[in-house]
Amino acid sequence: NIEAASYGLPCIVSNSGGTPESVGDNGIIVKENNPKELVNSIIDIFKKYKTYSIIFRSYFCFKHLSALHLTFFSLYYSFS
Repeated sequence: NIEAASYGLPCIVSNSGGTPESVGDNGIIVKENNPKELVNSIIDIFKKYKTYSIIFRSYFCFKHLSALHLTFFSLYYSFS
């Protein structure tokens, strides 16, 4: 999901596991095993592709991702 989003592609993920955290507010999260919601999300992305593409590119740019990684490792090593 992160790889696709880094190229400006919209992502749809289920609400199970760690996938909702991987897209945060920049993706569409659907209920697991809910095909109707999934189809509606796909249709929504096709209707709003340009808008989603701009959002994803701004969120998953190198500067933003590197800042997230730095924060994560700083927190991780402060607890070690």
